[in-house]
Amino acid sequence: MARICPSLPITPGLTLGQKAELDLLRTLELGLSPAYVLFHSVHWSRGVGDQEQHGEVDIVVVNQAGDVLLIEVKSGSVEFATGEIFKTYGHHTKSVSRQTGLQYGALRGRLQDAGLGVNLHHLLVLPNVRVQSETALWQRERIVDSEDLGQICTRIGQTLGPGSPDVGVQTKVLDFFENRLQVVADVSALTGRLAQDVTRLSSGLATWVPRMQVPSGLVRVVGTAGSGKTQLALKLLKDADKAGQQAAYLCFNRALADHMSRVVPVRTPAETFHEFAVRILRSAGEIVDFSTPGTFDRIASRCIVLLEGRTPDLDLLVLDEVQDMQADWVQSLMERIRESGKVYLLEDPEQQLYKDREEFELPEATTITSHENFRSPRALVNLINALHLTSIEIEGLGVDFHPILTPVFHSNLTPLFAV
Repeated sequence: MARICPSLPITPGLTLGQKAELDLLRTLELGLSPAYVLFHSVHWSRGVGDQEQHGEVDIVVVNQAGDVLLIEVKSGSVEFATGEIFKTYGHHTKSVSRQTGLQYGALRGRLQDAGLGVNLHHLLVLPNVRVQSETALWQRERIVDSEDLGQICTRIGQTLGPGSPDVGVQTKVLDFFENRLQVVADVSALTGRLAQDVTRLSSGLATWVPRMQVPSGLVRVVGTAGSGKTQLALKLLKDADKAGQQAAYLCFNRALADHMSRVVPVRTPAETFHEFAVRILRSAGEIVDFSTPGTFDRIASRCIVLLEGRTPDLDLLVLDEVQDMQADWVQSLMERIRESGKVYLLEDPEQQLYKDREEFELPEATTITSHENFRSPRALVNLINALHLTSIEIEGLGVDFHPILTPVFHSNLTPLFAV
């Protein structure tokens, strides 16, 4: 009989999903040997600041060698589409494939950071559906459906196994997961509250810009860092997805594209211009060779050619970091918009990375400018203005530093942080 940590409380009024997890835990408790320890509702986090991520794993199984199996339970119906698995909660659709991949990567990274080089596996349990095929993304042996549910203990034995006893490693792994279940005060809580405050304060653009009636359907937003351009982009994309419209987000920077892909609606592509261009070339049967000089220029040029004459396929296009895009890229991408569609160009000339980019005019566009910074502490904005680091003075409207991190700026403008 396996051990459950923490012990299961008697909780009335469970949802269908919670009941499925509870039933599975009890099945595993009775069906597995004492070589296994079961954790439930395991919360995890990784990253810092804007890149901080949080999540929860339904069940974690640890064997006597310290090896780990992550189990995600999705009760009710699920949808298989475009090689992925989706689960709908009310009006919100979540990618199960993305969720499990994120969980697996996060826990692997955290275990490695803790010096625990144990084996890590995962299973997806679908107690209310039958899976009759296999996809490139999902190996069939990684899925337990309604037909397999009666043999789940056997499947765990095949996937994870009891392992060779290693008390030292197992104890460290158990301590790792037990600590994650404790409620402790940490800086991430402050970061979360600060992020909420920044989101609330910087939602101005997201509140009134989508309400504007622009006959041309082309809006250009020139805003400083922290002015709320990202909040605006998210608002536009979520509204379009809710209305059943086809939308896309493109930017220049890889890190920004990765961040946006995690927060935009699951069916909305968020990628860099060159990533999009490579996809267009490959869909046309062309081979992309990154080892040859000038590859990225050739990719962009070929993409523009291949887009010519194509049937418009978008109702909404959000182009971010336009200050680093070429004029012909933007013009070509705008051709993807249907007759009644809209284009939003977001840019900050102060963050231009490539100084050879030439400014271009869009006479039909309605231009909005914002020099308010809601994200950075006011003391930092004041320093930026004092050093004339931007061509236009920024108005600091963000929150101040937390007292334990408040900087003291001497008259010589050298920052000293009080700790």
